[in-house]
Parts: sequence; structure tokens; C-alpha cells
Amino acid sequence: MNEVEEAIRSIISKSISVRPEDVLCEGDLIVDLGADSVDLIDILMSIEDHFDIEIPDSKLEKVRTLNDFKEIVDNM
Repeated sequence: MNEVEEAIRSIISKSISVRPEDVLCEGDLIVDLGADSVDLIDILMSIEDHFDIEIPDSKLEKVRTLNDFKEIVDNM
């Protein structure tokens, strides 16, 4: 696991109150972990703060997994 993935996993687990090991790379945050749209926005904002980036809101529509968030960060 690389640093970006580890940081995003930590952010997700804190935002939706699950154990980090429950956040799987391809696990659907809504279906598998019970996140809702507000949780996804909170995760997105925390990722922006952590990595000092600005992610367009339009990207949020396509984000459902840890890997989706990681791909966005990797391409910023």
C-alpha cells in the first residue's frame, strides 16, 4: 500500500466511522460501507485539505471506491 492509498483509507474510515481494514480498494463506499452523498462530500473535502489540491465537484459523481479517489489524486 502506498502513502496516497493509506492516507485516503484513513480519511474514509474516519469520515464514515469504519475500521480502516474495512475500506477495500474496490469496495463501494455507499453499498458496502453505508456512506451517503454527504459523506462523499466530506471525504472529498478532507482529501483536498490533506493533499492541498482542488478537485472539481463534477468528479464526485463518478467516485464510489477508494481506488476512484486515489485515481483522482494521482492525476491532479
